[in-house]
Amino acid sequence: MKQFRVALDSGETLTYSESELEEALRHGRLADSVLVWCEGMADWKPAIEVFPAAFALPVPASADGEHDPYLSYHSTGLVASAACPVCGYTGPVQLKRAFNTTGVIILVILLVMCWILFWIPLVIDSCYDRYAVCPRCRCRR
Repeated sequence: MKQFRVALDSGETLTYSESELEEALRHGRLADSVLVWCEGMADWKPAIEVFPAAFALPVPASADGEHDPYLSYHSTGLVASAACPVCGYTGPVQLKRAFNTTGVIILVILLVMCWILFWIPLVIDSCYDRYAVCPRCRCRR
């Protein structure tokens, strides 16, 4: 079994087996930006490049049941990879959502006309836009 060296931000270097390292990354005990190295690797690399599967996220379906074509998916519904058009990064991405213009308009109308129902757009999925964030350049897509 491969032994990986992990360089922490504090300057400390730890040794993990491959399975221990994947588990630590999957459960968030180590950040995706920590550098890892094992025998046979030319240089230290970020953990997210060496173990992309450990950072796979569940993919929520949009209101119309379609997924963002920017992302590629496994049949299990996990993010397999994304190709960033800005920096060329290929790997797992972070999915986020933000309140869209339609949601704001509905919220304002409800606040003016019937303020007690203002919360309705906050729970309707179609009032939000979904986007992916590249972990390398932080661009939104």
